Amino acid sequence: MAYFVLHNESQEGPFEADQIKVRINEGSLEWTDLCWREGWRQWRPIGSVVALAPAEAFAKAPEDPDSSYEEGLRRKHASSSWVIFLAVLLMLSVAGLAALSFLLTQSHRRVAELEEAARNRTDLERATVSKILEARAPVPGDEIKVWTTFLDPLAGTPVPASRANVLLYREDAIAETLEALRKLPPGSTSSLLDFIKEKFPSPWRETITDSDGIATFTKTPPDRYVLVVFTMKSSSDGETPYLWMAQRKIDGQPHPTLVLTEQNSAREGTSLEIIAP
Repeated sequence: MAYFVLHNESQEGPFEADQIKVRINEGSLEWTDLCWREGWRQWRPIGSVVALAPAEAFAKAPEDPDSSYEEGLRRKHASSSWVIFLAVLLMLSVAGLAALSFLLTQSHRRVAELEEAARNRTDLERATVSKILEARAPVPGDEIKVWTTFLDPLAGTPVPASRANVLLYREDAIAETLEALRKLPPGSTSSLLDFIKEKFPSPWRETITDSDGIATFTKTPPDRYVLVVFTMKSSSDGETPYLWMAQRKIDGQPHPTLVLTEQNSAREGTSLEIIAP
């Protein structure tokens, strides 16, 4: 059975199972890299596929990621229960049964708030993982799907760049203009946007991302394409422009989503040719 793998945002393959195991041993692939074969609806981590991972990988069930948080929550409840108990004794000696009733009511309310916060956090993390897996799922060979995100510095999760402008060009139609852009001296994102608006022809297709930061171009014939994505990000300094530029080849094979992140715009991406930050 042949597998495609997704390593450093780049699709490789097809490989047989033995070839993948050799690359794992060599260190050129990791168990957390995604793989896909015909018949699957989504990409899966290599380490979760029985045919690819060693037997010992399945000897022990993975630890529940929520268990450590719940254990900390239980310990916090246990430590605070002693404080509540001593406070209750003091209240009984001073204010009697009325103070005890009030304290118990407040305690139950606090416990309920903590439990609700834990549920909300778990739901948010699951929704984020689900969206990432959905966005990275393989798409038809004649389709280009772009997922554009910023990084939330507090939560460490991607934030969709909704209503970002997405322009699609055939590479040969803008080859000379693209070469002129590469030769420009370093400048601000605004100056590069001005160059694109002035020198680039009308795009072959144009759209905007939806509320999830996703834009899709369907029925694209085999060719090499250039995508230009730009948007404005709100910050403490006001509106900050961001520009991504990437090349994509359509060859009739299943493709993962083209992921454009804030790290890509900072020249930290490895799977895309980033023209400018």
